[in-house]
Amino acid sequence: MRRRNRLLGLGVVVWLVTAGGAVAQVVRQVRWTFEGPRPAYDLDRLLAVRPGEVLTDETLAASLQNVYLTGLCEQVTARVSPVGGLSQGSSGAGAGSSAVDLTMTCVTPSRIEDVRFYYVTSRTFSPRRLQRHMTDFALGLPYDPAQVERWKEDIRRFYEEAGFESPDVHAHFEEVDARRRSGVLRVYVDEGTPRRIRRWAWSAGPVCPTLRGPVETLLHKAERWNPALQSAIQRVVQRVRQEGYWTAYLEATWSDGVVRLDGQCGPRMRVEVVGWPPEVPPVQAWLDWVGDARAWSDDLLETLGGMLQRTLQAHAYPQARVTWEVRTQTPAAVAVVFRVEPGPMARITSIRWEGLPDELQPEVQPWGPGSPWVYDQFQAWLRRFQVSLQARGYQPVEFQVVPEYGNPGDVRLRVLCSIGPRRYVQDIDFWGNSVWSDEELAAYIPLRRGQALEPRLLDLSLQAIRQKYYQAGYFRVQVEPRVESVPGRPDAVRVDFYVLEGEPTYVDRVIFRGLYYTQAGVLYRLLPFREGDVLQADRLEAFQNRLYDLGLFERVEIPLPLPQQMGDRQDLLVIVREARPARFSYGLGYQENDRVRGILNAQYNNFLGRGYRLYALFRFSFVNWRVLGSFGGRFVGGLPVEWQVAGETGFQRQPNFDLFQTRGLLQGVYRYGPRSLLTGQWEVGETRLENLARTLSPEEVELIAREFENLRLTKLSLGWLRDTRDSVLNATRGQFLSLTGELSLRRWGSDVTFVKLAGQWSVYVPLTSGWVLAVAQRAGWSRRFEAPARLPPDQRVLLPPSQRFFAGGSRTHRGFDFNALGPPLGGNALWLTTVEQRWNLRPTWGLVLFLDVGNVFLENPSLRWSDLRKAGGVGLRYIAPFGPIGVDLAWLLDPRPGEKRFHWFVTVGQEF
Repeated sequence: MRRRNRLLGLGVVVWLVTAGGAVAQVVRQVRWTFEGPRPAYDLDRLLAVRPGEVLTDETLAASLQNVYLTGLCEQVTARVSPVGGLSQGSSGAGAGSSAVDLTMTCVTPSRIEDVRFYYVTSRTFSPRRLQRHMTDFALGLPYDPAQVERWKEDIRRFYEEAGFESPDVHAHFEEVDARRRSGVLRVYVDEGTPRRIRRWAWSAGPVCPTLRGPVETLLHKAERWNPALQSAIQRVVQRVRQEGYWTAYLEATWSDGVVRLDGQCGPRMRVEVVGWPPEVPPVQAWLDWVGDARAWSDDLLETLGGMLQRTLQAHAYPQARVTWEVRTQTPAAVAVVFRVEPGPMARITSIRWEGLPDELQPEVQPWGPGSPWVYDQFQAWLRRFQVSLQARGYQPVEFQVVPEYGNPGDVRLRVLCSIGPRRYVQDIDFWGNSVWSDEELAAYIPLRRGQALEPRLLDLSLQAIRQKYYQAGYFRVQVEPRVESVPGRPDAVRVDFYVLEGEPTYVDRVIFRGLYYTQAGVLYRLLPFREGDVLQADRLEAFQNRLYDLGLFERVEIPLPLPQQMGDRQDLLVIVREARPARFSYGLGYQENDRVRGILNAQYNNFLGRGYRLYALFRFSFVNWRVLGSFGGRFVGGLPVEWQVAGETGFQRQPNFDLFQTRGLLQGVYRYGPRSLLTGQWEVGETRLENLARTLSPEEVELIAREFENLRLTKLSLGWLRDTRDSVLNATRGQFLSLTGELSLRRWGSDVTFVKLAGQWSVYVPLTSGWVLAVAQRAGWSRRFEAPARLPPDQRVLLPPSQRFFAGGSRTHRGFDFNALGPPLGGNALWLTTVEQRWNLRPTWGLVLFLDVGNVFLENPSLRWSDLRKAGGVGLRYIAPFGPIGVDLAWLLDPRPGEKRFHWFVTVGQEF
């Protein structure tokens, strides 16, 4: 919030009514009255006197000043009224005291509820565009003349940058609602004179087309003369200089609609360097050496030659000499030859470390005998060696290099070392901390007792302490570390952290910007604090993540000033950019049972502006279809629980029957961590079976038609999932674990009573470069209860076919076609184990070797090796941007009569 000069504007009216004599006044209660809207902040926190305490002139003046300095009240008055009677010795009042009521009156400042723009001359830019350039503008801010002046300056600057001369802006605030103390800010804009470009004129003298053409193209396209156009012209000049016209320049000025251009390309430069040593990198900095020179001269050539000579000297050629010769010099071109006499290369013959202990000698010395003597590179390596010693706890560490030149090209180096003792941390203490205890801070920092004193650990500890206080809302905390030697122990130090905590920062007001579709109440419901609460950094980050989880915003920003610039109270500005609420998509795909299939879906993610989601889906193929409609949201009572109410109907063709299904769903998903979630679902629906397989016996067909042909189901499903994979479609490390339980009871209106449990565990282990071992285990068990007595004993525990386990196909067991493993109508139990060895041949191609073992059992699972069906095979993967596309060839290892031995599948994504 923008503050005015509070000391000059402090108008306080105080009525003190006493009972006479030297009687202390004890506050019985504090009342607040407001002229205008009541601030959300708890003003009682600012009072220097509380009910039951003695009221003095000092505490009353401090209370009035504290309230006024917040800016929440434009005027503050206080009235003290006696209640009557005397009380003895109340709250330290002495022999007698008088009870009084303290009435505080707050006149809240007028707030800007609307801003309107009026154009004096013309209207080039819309009001919305002007508002985007007004710093920290938001409706609902208090009217502050200083802030309005800054907004006016922003608008003037925007017009000047857009090419207008002498723009003028005036603003007037008009209060329209005295009760709510709100008004309209009227902004009057005089755009001034546009700097239009009517024509341009070049100075006398020819200008090369390389410069003239691009500049005239820019001027022809531009409407007004502005700083952006000037920058574009200078970029053209720089591009021309890079093409060889090293002395090209151009000065452009505007006056009365005419752009006057004064510049030249100069001659095109061709430089040849003869005798340059191959060990030295070629010169790339010609333009940097030329600088702002506008013409060729002997001084410029001398500068270039000197730079070449210094480059050679810096690369082990101390006796290098450079001469030059101008071969061709015309107004259009200049050819110069630089002749280099490098002389002998200076090489290091020996390095002697003086004062460096043997155990600290560098293990790897890239500057051994025979190495070129490059002073800058040697100093850079020496600084890195110095930092490594300091990081190991040695203080101080100083080096001095003394080169000794012998024969031409021979250099002997003496490195004078000054190494202090290695110091260890004997004790760590904290001073001035009250929010966090010594033990809590000591456990939070990386520096520990007994460790070597490393500057890196000291800096990390300092940052950790600050971060700890930031999370608690103490943004103005100051931490100063002090390292002191322990008397009698030169290798031990004591580290003290002096903490000046200061006061926490409170939330003054919460302002949302960028809301067009979304109601502010949706964001307020997720806000972890309210006006007047402590502003905590960790809760602020969690709030930002929750806004992203809504799926309503493409960008969420919560800018805060630097910690040292935070005040007692801070406005919280939340800037969002909303995503498009309505989306429609369609597509074609492939699945082994559907073959070619299509999908159409439409969704609206911000229904009624409250974050609710409407969703419609239509999926179809030659053998299946599905229609789904749902209504849901992402939060329940502030908790991150995704919920939806859905209705679905569809048809699915299984290998041995056709299934028609209609159901209603109530689903909920609770994410309690970045990779874990809980799910719940209540389902009510009906299923119908048709076209039972002819391979079934007449008795089985009659039994299924009588018991399961038309079935009403009501069931409750609960699940848990944890996913630590690095990729959903092509994982290389991590785990996936899921558990699901279903319960259906007749008392809920279901035709059958059963329980069903299922689980899956997958693990991915990277072995060597490009090799990944992937293992998946799936298991399931179910059982029916309260079956009719008319059923045969072996059929009483079986679930309806629509609820049984099925397996077979590219996602379960590749030795069988889709859902063709096990009994024809599925079973009550499932056991599947899959092992894959994945190998990346190239960045976009991969090979897979796999083994699938398992079966679907009619009643209870059997883990005997003879009862498990086995299949192995090989697969080829193409790693597309959206995921792997693969072809798998599997052969059944234990075929039975009538079963195919080989199967092949086309897949999108890995098998698991």
